[in-house]
Amino acid sequence: MENTTVFTSPANMDGWMYLATYGKQSLAGDSLGLSILFRKNNLVQLTEDANSHVVVLKPSDNSLTYYFLAAWEKELDGIRSGKQFIQYLNETVRKLDNSIVVNIE
Repeated sequence: MENTTVFTSPANMDGWMYLATYGKQSLAGDSLGLSILFRKNNLVQLTEDANSHVVVLKPSDNSLTYYFLAAWEKELDGIRSGKQFIQYLNETVRKLDNSIVVNIE
């Protein structure tokens, strides 16, 4: 979309990655951040055509986990810039890479 920027994870990320867009993406002209988060080891390729940005993923052990994420400038404490959105994405990926595991015996 016009007035929308595409972001991808830094190349040095090892666990989780993202493909994201930020800009005027709502029907009302509000700024939205949209992203898909996925594991690097499932990535086949990032590609695009005239209308879409695409993440091609391959399952591991017949399983695939990914997340969709959205941020709206008008939500409470909303993200209002591409820079803030990238910071949010990087923090979210860091949390996914360092998730808490609890084992009860």
